[in-house]
Amino acid sequence: KQDNATVELIIKFKPDEVNDAYQKAYQKAQKKFKLPGFRAGRVPLDLVEKHLGESVVEEALHELVHSALDEIISDLNPQPISVPRFTEVEQIDRAKGATIKGQYDTFPIIKLGKYRKIKVTEDQPVIKDEHIQKELERLQQERATLMTREGAAQMDDYVQVDIQIRRKDTGKNLYKNQNLNVQLGKTATLPGLDEHLVGMQAEEEKEVDLDIDEDFPDAKFAGNTVTARVKVLDCKFASYPELNDEFAKDVGEYENLAALKSKLRDDMDKEARRALKSRSTQEILNAIVEGSKLIVPDSLIQNEVDRRIEQLGQRLGMKKPTLDDLVRISGENRDKLEADLKAGAQKAVYDQLVVSEISKEIKLEVEQSEIEKEVQERFGQMIPPDQMQRFLQNEELLDDVRSRLLFMKSLDWIYANADVRPGREVAYDELQSESSPS
Repeated sequence: KQDNATVELIIKFKPDEVNDAYQKAYQKAQKKFKLPGFRAGRVPLDLVEKHLGESVVEEALHELVHSALDEIISDLNPQPISVPRFTEVEQIDRAKGATIKGQYDTFPIIKLGKYRKIKVTEDQPVIKDEHIQKELERLQQERATLMTREGAAQMDDYVQVDIQIRRKDTGKNLYKNQNLNVQLGKTATLPGLDEHLVGMQAEEEKEVDLDIDEDFPDAKFAGNTVTARVKVLDCKFASYPELNDEFAKDVGEYENLAALKSKLRDDMDKEARRALKSRSTQEILNAIVEGSKLIVPDSLIQNEVDRRIEQLGQRLGMKKPTLDDLVRISGENRDKLEADLKAGAQKAVYDQLVVSEISKEIKLEVEQSEIEKEVQERFGQMIPPDQMQRFLQNEELLDDVRSRLLFMKSLDWIYANADVRPGREVAYDELQSESSPS
């Protein structure tokens, strides 16, 4: 037994076992063997053996290993979690016997450290009036209506234009578009173009020169002076509803604006506390994993790496992606990407193993009613009622839901049995910026 949850396996075979394996290899080859004067598959076995000699050694080895594993696999201690891998043939001789070396992975070994009363400090969310106002403005923007602008376009207006752009020095046409929709100051356009559109009215035309920097991302424009000819076809501005009691009633079942603000504050507080609890739970789990001893076979980590590569590839619309495929698409350094994937995979596997071990120690279980409720909540909208009962008989699905629920219940238990102390007050917008991807 080795120190990485693998076991070295050495199998010795007697000469008669080796000879039997060779005979089976010759018999298998005999079925397709051809020799002048004989029909295919009818060549006598002694002639097959004479002509093939030691060339069937690979098939003989396969026969030896296959027969040996059938005989010993149930008696191996510790038990393997995967088929043993044989990497070295020390000897194979029909007169002396054979010795084959390999190894197999075993179940991980987990010795839990302290997992109760882990100390952690949890920040406390602060929801300010300005946070409520920002959310109200978002709801307000969702309900905006576009109104025709009578007069000159202003920044943030929505304009529709015909546009043609050419190089000033050569007159070469670089871009042409009709009925192009642009929000001034928001839509990515050529630098300086929006400022020229401000002040223009519907049906007005203008020709302007623009100096484009060398580092502009589109090479055909970069470093050139271009002439843009634009015609404004239409101009609209966003009209927002007034923030009052009527607005609150339009948003939902709210008596007045004060009730809407109260609900927003409550929802934002709950959202922030859920995020902070999740962060604290991960800190607690990190401490438990760090204080525990785990011996995990490399194959488990690699399986998780492969799963992540598959998952990332599917998001990018790829079938059977490889690490090299991800490197090519992402442009990342191969060694760094591989190291990041392995580190993330190891953490995920360690977390899962520790949580699973804790659930066994505290004898945590998931009731069938909990599983059925989760299935109803996750799939109820997609599965017709008359098919739900058959859906609930899918054992693979139920096992997946059971594992997920057990993991979540275990995390809740870990948090509930930790020493969680209130920390600093943190503004809601600060929490949002911390959770946003960089």
